[in-house]
This record gives sequence, structure tokens and C-alpha cells, in this order.
Amino acid sequence: MGIKPAQPLFELKRIFYWKDRPVVFCTSYLPAALFQGIDQIPASHFAQKTLYLTIEEKFGFPTIFNRELIGAQLPPAEAARVLRIQRNRPVLFIEMLAFTYRDRPYEYRRAYGVTDSRKIFRQY
Repeated sequence: MGIKPAQPLFELKRIFYWKDRPVVFCTSYLPAALFQGIDQIPASHFAQKTLYLTIEEKFGFPTIFNRELIGAQLPPAEAARVLRIQRNRPVLFIEMLAFTYRDRPYEYRRAYGVTDSRKIFRQY
């Protein structure tokens, strides 16, 4: 993200469900200097509004584009536990950078998705 190694980050973990079943677990990292107060937003807010809409409305950073690496891999222990699957079961892994104006990255995300019974649709 073009930040210094010691720069503080906010870590935001989210779980997306399909009919009471967790299907995507993601962890986003946001530079603390850009998003002061994001840790004060109640988790229930993100059930009503997306992270990107919240970032645009509250911090003035519209998402212009994303870059993603997509593949399959075994989930780390936390992702397997949250998704209620065995660690030896491959999942879809998406590693992403979100950019705002002037090609400035502001979010790094790791997402793990279970896709055996559902496909994941993303629209940008």
C-alpha cells in the first residue's frame, strides 16, 4: 500500500453469509492515518452499508479500481474455523488492493470463500 513498515493499520474482519451459512471471510487492512474513527463505527453499520460506501461517505475516498490475485488454497486456521470447514479443504482465495484517485492504494484485503454450493459474484 505504499506505507512504512511501522505505520499503524486498522484490521477489519467481516463474514458474509448465505442463508445462515458463512461463505466468505475477509480481513481488510486500512491505514490508521487515513481512517481515524473507523474503529468507532458499530459492526451493525456494515450490515446496512458496504465498506466502500462507508469509506466514501465518511472519509471521502471513492474506490476507483481494484487489483486482485485469485486462486485456490488451503485456508488458515481462523478462516477454516469461521467458515466451518476442515483446514484440508481448498477455498477460493482473493488478495486485493483497492485504489482511489491518483492510483493511491488504501485497502489491502485477504478473502477466503467457500464455493462448493454457490458461486461468488462481484461487480465493480
